[in-house]
Amino acid sequence: VHPMTQLATGMLAMQKDSAFTSQYNAGMKKNEYWEWALEDALDLVARIPVVAAYIYRRTFKDGKVPAYNSRLDWAANYAQMLGVNDSEEFKECTRLYLM
Repeated sequence: VHPMTQLATGMLAMQKDSAFTSQYNAGMKKNEYWEWALEDALDLVARIPVVAAYIYRRTFKDGKVPAYNSRLDWAANYAQMLGVNDSEEFKECTRLYLM
């Protein structure tokens, strides 16, 4: 399966956790849509690196993704999950790209 198909499927699988959907089903007002859409967007930004790393490792490597390390920053964790542990240059470029 193509990696972009896997990414789309992963994002759709997260829909069950959507704050917007739960608030919409609870009858939120139209002027509140933006708040819950923003909440879902921020959740996606936080989750996508893990999903992308899993897809990369599943497609091109052994399929095993290391656990998230709370002592590392966002970029270093992403690099670790991709399997690029020894390249500080890659981590720095990732920091610049992701921020």
